[in-house]
Amino acid sequence: MTKSTTDNLKTLSTGQCPTLSEKAQLRYAVKADLQDNYFVVLLSNSNPGQFNVNEAVSLSDISALLSKVSPTSNVTSVHIAPLFRGSSSNNAGFMLAVLKHLGLVIQEDPTKPRSHKLANDFQDRIAALGKPGATKKPTRKKVARKKTSRSRKLLNDT
Repeated sequence: MTKSTTDNLKTLSTGQCPTLSEKAQLRYAVKADLQDNYFVVLLSNSNPGQFNVNEAVSLSDISALLSKVSPTSNVTSVHIAPLFRGSSSNNAGFMLAVLKHLGLVIQEDPTKPRSHKLANDFQDRIAALGKPGATKKPTRKKVARKKTSRSRKLLNDT
């Protein structure tokens, strides 16, 4: 299993995504070494608690573990947990949330937020991560503002 410190890696992109439970936000970076091997680094979690950062996890190692999963089986954080031995047990779930955000795994059943399928073009999507604009930008939900009695009065006066 290839882990690397982030010191010798070039940052290709950074992003933000919700955890699988959607109770917190994660920040992550996609990085590459000089041989164009890609890594994902978990940078921060908006919730307090155990969280290991600045450990780059190789996408080729993630790919190797996930390629062992039957196409008819669901992908869960248990499948990538071996990459996080000796660190927080939450990190595998956090990494699965990042993989979902990057489009590498797809949640097929909305009633099962922690169960995913491998994207059909998983390897192509990994290769595309090195291309500019390949990772998704964080999306923000627009919240409709409720009209207050003051704003209604101002509208009626005009």
